[in-house]
Amino acid sequence: MFLLQIDFIKDFEPSSFEAYLLGPKTFILFFFKKSTIPFTKGCSGPTITKSILNCLIIRNSKLKFKKPICLIILLICLFATFKYHLRFNENRKFHELKNVNFGLAIDAKKIHEKLSGLNWITPQFKKNPIEEINIINRIESLLKKDTRNKMVITNYPFFSIVLDQKLYSPSRIYTGDGTTHPLRGSEYASKYKELMDNIILKNNISVIYVINTVIKNTNFHYINLYQHCFEEISLLNQLKSYELKNCN
Repeated sequence: MFLLQIDFIKDFEPSSFEAYLLGPKTFILFFFKKSTIPFTKGCSGPTITKSILNCLIIRNSKLKFKKPICLIILLICLFATFKYHLRFNENRKFHELKNVNFGLAIDAKKIHEKLSGLNWITPQFKKNPIEEINIINRIESLLKKDTRNKMVITNYPFFSIVLDQKLYSPSRIYTGDGTTHPLRGSEYASKYKELMDNIILKNNISVIYVINTVIKNTNFHYINLYQHCFEEISLLNQLKSYELKNCN
C-alpha cells in the first residue's frame, strides 16, 4: 500500500509513472475520492484525491480476470463501508448501547443549551434518562456555586464546557480496568500520583470532587493517597467532595 502525495504529480506523468506501474507483471487497483484535479492518463480515471492516492499493487505475471477481480474487491469494500456505517454511525450498535431503546432518548439541551441537538441516553439509565439528567443538573448546580480551583473526577467530560470552568481533571474519563489510569500495584501508579501532585500544587487546587453515576467502580484509589490531608463530604449519593488542607 502506497500513500502518494499530489505534490508529486510529476511522478504520475505517463512517461515516468505508467511505464513503471503498467508493465506486464503488474496489476493495479486504485481507491480514490472524487476531486476536481484532473489526471493526465492511466487507470485512476479522470479525477484523484487532492492529498492522498492509495494504490494497491499486486505483482503477478499470470493473473487473469483482472476486471472481475477489481470489481469484486470494490464491491466488497463498498458493502463493508455501507454496513458499518449503518451499524455504528446510524444505529449506534456499540456493545453498551445494543439493547438501548433510542426512542426514549431526551434532547440534551435539558442539561445545557450548549448540548442542544444531541439526544441523551446511557446504558446505566436506559429506561429513565430523565433521572440521570436531573442528577447531572443537581451536580452542575453544586459545582457552579464553588468558584475555587477544583479537580473533578468524572465520566462526564462536558462539565468543563457547560460550567465554563477549568476542572483540572488528570484524565478525560475513568474506567475500572486500568485503561485510563494505572490501578493499585501498577508500576506506573507512582507516575500518575506525581501527575496529580503537580496538578494540585501548580494550580492551587482546594477541593477534589468525585462523581459516580456512570461507572460505580472506577478503581480510582488515588484519592485515598491524600486522606492525611482531606475532609470527605458526601453532597449527593453520586457526588463527594474532598476538601484539601495542607497537602503541600
